[in-house]
Amino acid sequence: MKRVLSVLLVLCLLLPLCSCSKGIDTVDNVHFTTTDMTDAQKAVVITAESMYLRGKRVQYDQTSFTKGASRSVSRRSTGVRTPEDYTSQYFGYHDCSSFVFDVYWNALGMDFSEGSNKRNTKWFMENPSVILKETPQESNFTYEQIEQKTQELLDTLQPGDIINYRKRGNGSGHAMLYVGNDTLIHSQGSDYGGAFENAEPSGTYTVDKLSELLLTISSKRYLFSAHSYVVMRPLNSFDGEIPTATAARMGAMRGIMAEKLSSHTLGQTVSEGGEVTFTFLMENRSTAEKALTVTDTVPEGTTYVSGADAVDGTALSWNVTVPAGETKEVSYTVKVNAGTKTVHSNSSISGVAVNCPAITVANTLTADEQQAVLTALEKHRGKTTGLALADAIYREVLGYEQLGGMTAEQLLADLYVDWNDTDKDLNPESALAGLVVPRLYGGIKVVEQTPNNDYRVRLLQAQHLVVGDLIVADGETYLFAGDTLVNLDNGENAELSTLEWFVGYFSFAVVRPSMGV
Repeated sequence: MKRVLSVLLVLCLLLPLCSCSKGIDTVDNVHFTTTDMTDAQKAVVITAESMYLRGKRVQYDQTSFTKGASRSVSRRSTGVRTPEDYTSQYFGYHDCSSFVFDVYWNALGMDFSEGSNKRNTKWFMENPSVILKETPQESNFTYEQIEQKTQELLDTLQPGDIINYRKRGNGSGHAMLYVGNDTLIHSQGSDYGGAFENAEPSGTYTVDKLSELLLTISSKRYLFSAHSYVVMRPLNSFDGEIPTATAARMGAMRGIMAEKLSSHTLGQTVSEGGEVTFTFLMENRSTAEKALTVTDTVPEGTTYVSGADAVDGTALSWNVTVPAGETKEVSYTVKVNAGTKTVHSNSSISGVAVNCPAITVANTLTADEQQAVLTALEKHRGKTTGLALADAIYREVLGYEQLGGMTAEQLLADLYVDWNDTDKDLNPESALAGLVVPRLYGGIKVVEQTPNNDYRVRLLQAQHLVVGDLIVADGETYLFAGDTLVNLDNGENAELSTLEWFVGYFSFAVVRPSMGV
């Protein structure tokens, strides 16, 4: 064994240094082997596998904005959501530590972060679950010493263990989940670098060979290069039952990437009398055919229109067979009744909750009215600017104005209790607060969880908006025109990529004037 390791180490020394590791190639078809594991180990490993299937849709939680301010808030502060709650319409983030926290929470209901949003890689070093701790005093180990430490690590690890290291000097660290068979899964936790959320930045999950990532000299995460590391085993403290949803992910739902989408995505609103369509997508990334059962309930405040295979009162259901490698979908439509405030239902696929955010009911511009906004924009552009231009547009389209010639700064000061405060709470006394789109407001250091659990969006995307929406941000006002943004202060068009900047402003709000009707 020692001779083999020595030869490998010598070969590694001859290799050029690299700054990153290469993940396992079978990204889309990852299927971790669980032979000879305990039920609890299988629960953790298969939950990690299920989250990994989400790919780019569940990313990281540390975000550095382009305006130069950054924040790092554990995803736990935004409420516990299952992997299936993340869809192409609703994105989340994971840094490395919040990823392993959420694996254990979703798998076994274990909250060893103790509900705090401040548990990070430094906390791991002193956690009571640590079973192996190594604090090298120097990096110049002999081959024999490295072989001994390597073998000690390999002999210690079991599926479900968390490996955490801290870099000497700069204090940064990284947490990774060991899933057996020389395999690690981890979230890169990189800062947001300017790409939209529906792109695939470097913060997505990575599956690596432990021997290549941690035990190879050319890796930047080489454990024996002046680092401290620990191995912790949370499963030592688990003595409960496997949750029902976890059991489903271990059975019928294993290898299924399921999501529930809405015709009105996060931030979009629906008028009374309008229709909403919910669609369930089930992509089978396993190698076997899957028989799935989809269940839902007609949302309160709506009337069922069509789509379900079976209807029993308000209960809706479908039986769906999904061949290996294929995607199936089912959908249904409801009509919004008068007086309804939100549209939301609780649904599941074969025992796993699969939901999407609630839809707010508020007056929304029709397609004809949206076109009228664009026509009025061209008519008044250049004659006036800012929110006065917005008022001119809506006076022509809806017959009234609401913003009273305010400046952007005056509007933000009116909307927030204290617009310089980091909490960014809307002012209930503001007559204009009702025009702010739920979830689409905030700014730097905004607290994501408001008292009514109305989670705010991390980054604005075009799919959140409706033509005619106004984005007001620290002295600037833009109108969303569908395929472009229009700066109402200078009349110039801006790329949709400008949307990614707004959450980096100290304060911003998306205002939908039609909601005041």
